[in-house]
Amino acid sequence: MPKIKTGTALRWRDDRGFGFIKPDDGGDDIFVHRNSLGEGRDQRLEEGDRVEYEECFDDRKGKTNAENVVDLKEAEAAAEEAEAEADANVMTPVTVTAAAAGHTSRHLVDAMAVMTPGVVAVAAAAARW
Repeated sequence: MPKIKTGTALRWRDDRGFGFIKPDDGGDDIFVHRNSLGEGRDQRLEEGDRVEYEECFDDRKGKTNAENVVDLKEAEAAAEEAEAEADANVMTPVTVTAAAAGHTSRHLVDAMAVMTPGVVAVAAAAARW
């Protein structure tokens, strides 16, 4: 079973599509190929990038390498974007006072307003006084 570790990107050879990661827990630098970064031939690491990776042993080469490498800066940015999007869709409790059609009395309506870009939807449950 692969070990999940963190480290810092060191040397990267764009012309060859590989580089090395210095593990946070010390030890030898770990080889990483661009295929381990995801799809696309434009994948690369910059020196100093903080990464999380699975340490795997390559039986064919007899060496340890990094697989399923995640750039922590990009992952953090994606998480912040997802959190901001989720915050935009938060249900907020509001209290609305409304007159029922055909009635002279007022009703207290507890509503949950769902805020989304350009849309406000209100679901209400009326309690008669």
